[in-house]
Amino acid sequence: MRLLASRGILRRIASKDAWNGGIRMKSTASSSPIHIPFSGRLDPMCDLNEQTFLHKDGGHRVSFLGDKPMSTYLFEDTRTLYQMLRRGARVSRHGECLGQRVAKDDEARPYEYITYAETVTRSEKLGAAILSFGIQPGQDTRIGIFSANRPEWLLIEHACYTYNMVNVPVYATHGPDECLYIMRQASIPLIFCDTADKAQSLIANAHRVPDLRVIVVGAPFDARLREEGQNRDIHVLSFSEFEVRGHDMSKRPPPIPPKPDDIATICYTSGTTGTPKGVQVSHGNIAAVHTVLAYTNIKHDDTCRYLSYLPLAHMYERVVLAGALVVGGRIGFFNGNTQMVLDDCREFRPNLLITVPRVLNKVYNKIYEQVRFSPVKLLLFNLALTYKKILVKRGIVRRDTWADRMIFKKIQALFGGDLDLLVCGSAPLNSEVLAFFRAALGCVVREGYGLTESTACGTITLEGDHDTGHVGVPMPCVEMKLLPVTNPEKKVDSTCGEICFRGPIVAKGYFKAHKITSETFLSDGWLRTGDIGRIDEKGRLVLVDRIKNLVKLPNGEFLVPDKIESVYQQSPFVEQIYVHGQGDRNELVAIIVPNKEYLIAYAADELKLTGIDLAELCTNHDVRMAVAKQLRALGLEKGLSSFEQVSRFYFTEDPFTVENDLLTPTLKNKRSNIAKKYASDITWMYAKIDVKEFRKQHI
Repeated sequence: MRLLASRGILRRIASKDAWNGGIRMKSTASSSPIHIPFSGRLDPMCDLNEQTFLHKDGGHRVSFLGDKPMSTYLFEDTRTLYQMLRRGARVSRHGECLGQRVAKDDEARPYEYITYAETVTRSEKLGAAILSFGIQPGQDTRIGIFSANRPEWLLIEHACYTYNMVNVPVYATHGPDECLYIMRQASIPLIFCDTADKAQSLIANAHRVPDLRVIVVGAPFDARLREEGQNRDIHVLSFSEFEVRGHDMSKRPPPIPPKPDDIATICYTSGTTGTPKGVQVSHGNIAAVHTVLAYTNIKHDDTCRYLSYLPLAHMYERVVLAGALVVGGRIGFFNGNTQMVLDDCREFRPNLLITVPRVLNKVYNKIYEQVRFSPVKLLLFNLALTYKKILVKRGIVRRDTWADRMIFKKIQALFGGDLDLLVCGSAPLNSEVLAFFRAALGCVVREGYGLTESTACGTITLEGDHDTGHVGVPMPCVEMKLLPVTNPEKKVDSTCGEICFRGPIVAKGYFKAHKITSETFLSDGWLRTGDIGRIDEKGRLVLVDRIKNLVKLPNGEFLVPDKIESVYQQSPFVEQIYVHGQGDRNELVAIIVPNKEYLIAYAADELKLTGIDLAELCTNHDVRMAVAKQLRALGLEKGLSSFEQVSRFYFTEDPFTVENDLLTPTLKNKRSNIAKKYASDITWMYAKIDVKEFRKQHI
């Protein structure tokens, strides 16, 4: 069957099937509200050919705002996180709120929940428990949370808001030096740790955190930990013991609710380089982000089911979770193992999920590994994908077509089968991968861009816009402009500039860092992001890269590492990749973590290399030639210029992880750390290139 001929048939089928309705589905818990998946045509909120306009104040705004001011809150009576939880309790009629899978006998069981009523009551008791140690309420008190995502995280967070205190999350994967730096700078008197090991590390370094007086531990611990704490004047107690202190207070102080302009959290940037910076985010900042929920085809209410697995220490996760709370939705926490997130999806069946490119790239590659070697499977797969892409281009979202029943139901089931909305952020997603998931999942897939300093907010793709290669338009609480790049070594072309945001989402500045605050948060309200982008002909933002990541090669061309890595990431041979360029070299080199399963299978099937371990395969000449050939072909297919193609690569068996400090908590490459770790290998690759060039010229 010729593909061109089949497209006409598919279009006719698509037009006939376009308006079949969705199926009513019950969520996993019998007492939960009925969820009706979105199915139908997406109505764009504005003319998709003219998505932004230049406002008289000098910034680009989304077109549907017109002359209206930027939005600052979603609900009049819900402008703080304290109010958000209580509104969620009211509209859900005190329904299920926080869910967790309790592991028994090394087996994860179904989700168990605490209700909104319990969440409100317990957070108030925990707030009183904090005060029971003589800690004062108010904005000058900062409470630490050193934990993976779990219900206690939210309970401690909202305990702080009960008495207008500020919470300071610490990434669960932060090294000891970063953790102690944050605690010392923020003068934290009390911290919640989810494991005894974390508590132990803090006690061992008590001399470096002189303000620490109380550690609350969320896991079992032995008496020695308590004794070691006492020896250093630190009170160590379990979460249940801590909660009892709040319950037993005979005269619990009345709540001191925060105001919108009060600081809710100091969120330390994960950062790809340098010392963490504490971003002061207000309650009003977070409330402003939720205004995006007013401009959507999807109903956001108490049927919302949101799976929380990205680090809660990151604002991206925080603001979306708070959005689920404000509409009375249910939050399910992952079981703690990131390798098992899809298993949690199947059990929890979320209808709202946020993710990052690395997760979707991995799923995408695994799917294609299963079909690429079978011509029949590949033909059917591509036929179904082409059909679904036609629907997407027409603005139609469905998951009940023949293509879904035959091909895509299994892919949808990986994410639980009930998704209405998937949002990808943190870094640009490859265009081909984005188009695939929009078609295969049968739900709305949007891409966004923001940073901690803008409360993880900035731009988002509009529903109904099926184009790829951009990150959308300013949210209704944001205006955007581009500042000229004055450094000639970083100036890509005249259409590009440094992205700047302004609006109620811009944070209050960095904590105890006045100089860098004045350089980043400008006096006229604009926030400098440090990213380069351009605005396309439809008014949408196209990301180029971080200014600091751009490298001007000796030939005058600019290297944009993220773009090149996103192309090579589509290779079945590649699990992870870091592309390296230098200002004194025209050639690019790469560090590649291979896809172990695929590499071994390919070597056996295509090269007849069996019984060879991964280490030997990584140095095998035939294997390396096959990989190099495939990478070059992929680069040509995806439009990479000759100077963007990698000249040489080094295989490593050691993956880039958050734990070994080669990835940020949102799974982006820590470029300087990778370059430092593999410095000798990078030098070796350039030496090999020089030898090859010498032989060309002299032999």
